[in-house]
Amino acid sequence: MATNNLNFGFNNKKRFTIDGDENRVIELDTSDVGVVSRLEKSVDKITALQEKQDELTKLSEDENTALDFTKLFSEIETDMRGIIDEIFDTPVCDAILGNSSVFSPVNGRYKFEQLIETLLDQYGKDISAEAKKINKSKVAAKTAQYKK
Repeated sequence: MATNNLNFGFNNKKRFTIDGDENRVIELDTSDVGVVSRLEKSVDKITALQEKQDELTKLSEDENTALDFTKLFSEIETDMRGIIDEIFDTPVCDAILGNSSVFSPVNGRYKFEQLIETLLDQYGKDISAEAKKINKSKVAAKTAQYKK
């Protein structure tokens, strides 16, 4: 049976190169206001993982715990990448960070903090710009026919 296509025009994804590298590209729907609720649901998880990583840093000084450290750090790294990818509804970590750890320091903070802040800034700009385009009187006129 043949299928038909419905084109809603919802594909608002934009392509972004990472630090000007044409081989590192992400596609995001930066007008998706759902990012706010996904972020809100993730804040406690992110904080908990950051605290675990801080504790692990203290453990790494003990040579007897090196294997435990490696295993736990790998789990925390994987969990953090998963949370970030979930927030932005696409696998951004691999494209942005490559094999670099989300917990690597840069400019006095973790890379994951810089990543989240930079992407949220772009979302804020694009959501604001899209919201300004909404003509409420046009929407009301189009939906009036469905009111009883």
